[in-house]
Amino acid sequence: MENMNNFCVILIFLPTYEQCIQISKILLNEELTFSCNVVPHTDSLKGWKNNIIEKKESLVICISKKDYFNKIEERICQIINTNTPTIFCLDIENLLGEFKNLL
Repeated sequence: MENMNNFCVILIFLPTYEQCIQISKILLNEELTFSCNVVPHTDSLKGWKNNIIEKKESLVICISKKDYFNKIEERICQIINTNTPTIFCLDIENLLGEFKNLL
């Protein structure tokens, strides 16, 4: 098993569920991520310049290697033709369950 410090959770917020499924399949097929979970139809609320902006989005949650983050970000921006998607990279400190033995 590799060191957990080499892995991350990537959160990708996209306008539609269909885009999330499309991105997930591409990232998996290109072996840029080990796993993708899609959360459809989230309500996003963001504070911006004394306003609250509400919009509907969907979310992809991926487990990947940290070294792949820039490639993933570039690949998503190549595919999505809208504004720059919101993408977060979160470190993994501990991992339990099925992925612990796969990584």
